[in-house]
Amino acid sequence: MKRRRRYLLKTVAALTLASSIPGRAARAQQPIRAGFSIAQTGPISAGGQAALVALRMWADDVNARGGLVGRRLELVVYDD
Repeated sequence: MKRRRRYLLKTVAALTLASSIPGRAARAQQPIRAGFSIAQTGPISAGGQAALVALRMWADDVNARGGLVGRRLELVVYDD
C-alpha cells in the first residue's frame, strides 16, 4: 500500500512540475507593458513630446541590455 501511494505522489509531483515549465517559458516571452498618458497635442504638448522621446530612449536602452527581469519592455502611450 505504501509503495502505491509513493508512486502516485511521485507521479503527481512530476506531472505538476512538467506542466508548469512550458507556462513559465511562455510567460518569459511576453513583454512587460508599461502604460501611461502624456500630452502629445495641445498647448502643453512640447514638454510631453520631449518627455516621450526620453522615455522611449530609456526603453530602448533597457531592451538593449536584456529587458526587465529578462523580458522585453513595451511602452503603451495615450495622448491626454
